[in-house]
Amino acid sequence: MNARMISRWLVLLSALAWAGQSLAGGKQGDPFGELKNFFSTFAPAAGGHSADKAKAHGEAAETSEDVHLWRYGDRTLADMPELEAYVNTVAGRILAVAGLKGASPHVYVAPDHEFGAFTLPKGGIFVSLGTLLALDNEDELAALLGHEIAHVKLGHHEKDTLQQLTGTLLKFGGLYLQSRGTDWAARDYRKVSMASWAAQKALFPAWSREQEDAADALGTDLMIAAGYNASAVISLLKKVRLATEARQQVVAAQPASLDQLGQVLASSLEKELSREHATAVERQKAVRQYLKEKHRKRPRPPLAKSALKQALAQPDTAKRVAALHEAHEAAMALALGKVAPEQALGELKKALAAGEDPYVRMLMFNLQLSIKDDKGALESLNRAHASGRAPFSTYRVLAEQAVVQGDYQAADRYIKEANGIFGFPKELLPLGIHVNKRLRRFLAPLQLRCLATGDQGLIARCNQAAQS
Repeated sequence: MNARMISRWLVLLSALAWAGQSLAGGKQGDPFGELKNFFSTFAPAAGGHSADKAKAHGEAAETSEDVHLWRYGDRTLADMPELEAYVNTVAGRILAVAGLKGASPHVYVAPDHEFGAFTLPKGGIFVSLGTLLALDNEDELAALLGHEIAHVKLGHHEKDTLQQLTGTLLKFGGLYLQSRGTDWAARDYRKVSMASWAAQKALFPAWSREQEDAADALGTDLMIAAGYNASAVISLLKKVRLATEARQQVVAAQPASLDQLGQVLASSLEKELSREHATAVERQKAVRQYLKEKHRKRPRPPLAKSALKQALAQPDTAKRVAALHEAHEAAMALALGKVAPEQALGELKKALAAGEDPYVRMLMFNLQLSIKDDKGALESLNRAHASGRAPFSTYRVLAEQAVVQGDYQAADRYIKEANGIFGFPKELLPLGIHVNKRLRRFLAPLQLRCLATGDQGLIARCNQAAQS
C-alpha cells in the first residue's frame, strides 16, 4: 500500500472518528447499512440519479436530468402539452438537418416571462412563455431553437462548465436565504425579487461571446437548411436587445432604500444586463455580416406568421397563457412598487382559475410572507409541492418549517424527497445532519458527504449542525 493510499485511508478514518464524536447516544440505527447506502450514492450529479424519472406532464426520459437541474435552479415548467408539442415540431425540422449524434434534445416551456432560452447538458431546451409571446412568427422561433440546438451540436456543455453552473447555487442560495431572513415576517418582496433574478443569472448564465457567435452562425445555417427565412435571426436579436433594456429599467427602478444585500444584488444584475445588452448589439452586426458573406443568395421564403399564433390560441393553451400573463403582470407591478401587495395577491389568486401552478403558487408564497400572511404562505408552499413540479426551494423551505415546528419526521420526508429528485444537493446537508441528529441516527454518512465537498463554509455549517 503506497503513501498516497495510506493518506486517503487516514483521512477517511479521521472523518469517521470526527463524525462519531457528534453522535448523541442511544439507538443510532444501522451504521454499516447507512454507510453502504452512502457509498452507493456518493457524489451524484445535481439533477437526479437517472433518466427514468420522467413525469406525466411530457418530460422526455433522455432530458429528465436537465428538468431536475432546471428545478434545482428554482425554475418550473408550464403545463401546456399542446404548445410544447408544437414547439417540438419546429425543433424537429431543425434537428432533421442538424446531424446530431447521441443527443436527443427536447424543448420545454417555462411559465415565466424572462425573455430567452437556455440549453442544459442532456439536450433539454427551456424556452420561457414570455419569449413565445414576444415572437412574431415561426421563423423567429426556428431562429431561437436553431441557436440552442447549435450549442448542443458544438459541445458547449463541457463538464467543468456544468460543475461551475451547479456550484453557484450554494453561494446565491445563501443570498436568497439572507434576503428572506430567518423570520418569515421580515421578508421584503423587492429584495427577494432581486435575489431571485441574480441567482437565476448565476445559475443559467449567458454563454461567452465566442460561443454565442459560433451558435449564431451554425444556428443560421441550420434554419436556412430547414427552409426558414434567415432574416428572422436579425429580428430575434433585436428582441433580445429590447428585452434586456426592459429588465435594465426594472432593476434601475429599485429604490435606494434597499439594504446592503439588496444593493449588492441590484449592482450584480446591472453589470450582467449591461454586458448582455452590449453583446446583443454586436451579435446583430455579426449575423448581418455573416449572411452577407455566406448566404447572400439564400432562399427567402415567406415568414410563417400564422402557425405560432394558432398554437397560442388553442383553448386550453390560451386559458393558461392568460392566467400566467396576469400573474406576471401582478408580480412585476409589485416589484416596481406600482400596486399594493393585497391587490397583487388578488390578481395572483385569479390566475389560479386556470388550474394549479407551482410558478404562481411560489409567487404567492413570497408575497404572502411580505404581508405577514404565514398561514396563506404555508398553504401556497404545500400546493406548489403537491403539483409534483415544484422548484428546489419549495422542498427546502418546507423542511425548514417542519424543523421550526419540531416535526422532524416531516422534515426528513421533504429532505429525502429532494435528495431523490435533485441528486443529494449539498445545500441540504447541514439541515439533514440537524434532522438526523434529532432522530438519533448515525451521522457519519452525511458528514462524510459534507467533507467531500471541500467547501469550508459548508463543512463548518455541517459541524455546527452536528454539535447543536
